Amino acid sequence: MPLTFLFLKADKMQRMKPRTETHDLFPHDEDLMLRVLSGDAVSFRQLVQRWKQPLVNFFYRSLGEQESAEELAQEVFIKVWKAKNYQVKAKFSTWLYRLAQHQLIDHWRRMGRRPQRFEPLEQAFELPAQEISPEQRVLVAESRAQVQAAISALPVRQQQVLILSKFQDLKYSQIAEILDCPVNQVKTQVFRAVQSLGKKLKELVHEEA
Repeated sequence: MPLTFLFLKADKMQRMKPRTETHDLFPHDEDLMLRVLSGDAVSFRQLVQRWKQPLVNFFYRSLGEQESAEELAQEVFIKVWKAKNYQVKAKFSTWLYRLAQHQLIDHWRRMGRRPQRFEPLEQAFELPAQEISPEQRVLVAESRAQVQAAISALPVRQQQVLILSKFQDLKYSQIAEILDCPVNQVKTQVFRAVQSLGKKLKELVHEEA
């Protein structure tokens, strides 16, 4: 079955999905992925339906380009469909974001550069439905354009941990697996990223005052 059809079908399903549906509904992502390994297109469409927008958001926050973000998300899902070595050793989301991280690195290598400016995109800063932390409230309260510009100015690793922890809502242990580094290093990088982001936001506000 052509993958293009599967993506279009997933888009249609997502538009029809009730707002109350969450990613926690049965079957679990891990169960769906095991079925995908057997060529189950229906399970694959469910995974695309659940994870397409989070992946697009992840790539957009790193690239600032909507078209590139959608293309990279599709490339990741192609790898998901073709995967042969998936094992339930960690959460599906951890495995998926690791694929996305590798895809992002490959993209930067092909382009030979990293975008320095972001264009405003409302949906890119859509936060998880659960309770928002005070730290996230501070970020949301700032102008989206200012936040995007400040994030783009951070070192690459600080961008990565900030996006994964504060916007994708992943645990430090998951981020450590995705980036293949110790948990303590993730905690340190998140702390530095938040500090740097706050400083850069103040500088941007001061410049516009």
